Parts: sequence; structure tokens; C-alpha cells
Amino acid sequence: MRILGAARYYVLEGLSLEGGPQFGFRVSQNKIVDQITKGFDFGLALGGGYEVLDLRLLLGVRYNVGIANFSKQNIVDFNLSTFQISSGYFFN
Repeated sequence: MRILGAARYYVLEGLSLEGGPQFGFRVSQNKIVDQITKGFDFGLALGGGYEVLDLRLLLGVRYNVGIANFSKQNIVDFNLSTFQISSGYFFN
């Protein structure tokens, strides 16, 4: 599960940039995963979005870069990073 506390800034009408911290919590019951990874992750999210008001559509992209070491092992150091594409629809 990931929690994003992003700030959004509208560059133009409908076009926005966003960024902020991201906190992640492992929700796995796999014993192997639990043994090699920590239960908490911290990162930074950067992205943008566009609102097509005439069609009631939301389009967005976001890149989340992991800052904290997610490994419990001292031998390996890894961070989680993701690229996301999103879409939505207004129901007003």
C-alpha cells in the first residue's frame, strides 16, 4: 500500500504538475518476502496531469523514485521505483 502526499500546481488551465513524498507499507504474508524486505518504504513522486473538461477525462503520468533502502540484507541495497499512467472520469 502506498500513500502519496503530493502538491499539485496548475501551469495552464487543465495542465498540472505534481510532486511530493510517498510512503509505502508492505502488505504481504509471504514469509520469504518478509525475511528479505523491510515493511516501510519512502520515496519521492513527480508527475503531471491533464484534465479534458469537455469530455470529463483525467489523464496523468507519475514517476515514483525510492529513496530508502528496502532490503533487510546488508549485502544488497535496493530501492523501489515505479512509473504510472492513470486515467479517470468525472461523474458530475
